[in-house]
Amino acid sequence: MNNETGYRLEINGDILRVQTGSFKTQKGSMLHSGVYNRELASLFVSGGMSMVWLMVAASLHWSGYIHFIVSVVVFILSYPLCRAYVFKESILETVINGRERIILLNQTMSIGKRTIRRQFADLRGIHLEHVATQPHNPDGAAFVQKIASQHGAPIPGFGQTEHYYAVVLSFDTEQLVIFSSTEKSESEALLIEIEGFLLAQE
Repeated sequence: MNNETGYRLEINGDILRVQTGSFKTQKGSMLHSGVYNRELASLFVSGGMSMVWLMVAASLHWSGYIHFIVSVVVFILSYPLCRAYVFKESILETVINGRERIILLNQTMSIGKRTIRRQFADLRGIHLEHVATQPHNPDGAAFVQKIASQHGAPIPGFGQTEHYYAVVLSFDTEQLVIFSSTEKSESEALLIEIEGFLLAQE
């Protein structure tokens, strides 16, 4: 993705492509992203794999420091593999093909790929939508934040209402989010680019 924005936009003649890892307007996990993320998940899995090796070695009464070295090697090798392939970021690519008059949404996930295909003629418009997400358990969030603050490690934004500005493609029976950001100006900039492209295809 672009370092300055949460998306990568490419226009090549009659084809527009938008790639982003930010296209959700609700919390994907009960745990805050600052507490639990892909890096921490990869750390847990790789650490668990190295511990499993040590437990197997101990159960078979294998001795020697070589097993600790193997355990470290397992950890070092498994962490980047888990981060790259098991807990990799889900990417959404939106392709608007003015020549073939089709719209494709390709979502690449940790396992597999999902594609949504729609006809250009079925598109009713594109707009910006504001979505506010409330914490599911405000009392629990406040308690966790209080404990974290007492330990000198407050979690920024935890338990607060989150505001998203989503770029949405409108069809007769569905609304498809192709990008979302907490920064309204970022979503507006993408919206203007796509609206200009769509006008040029008419």
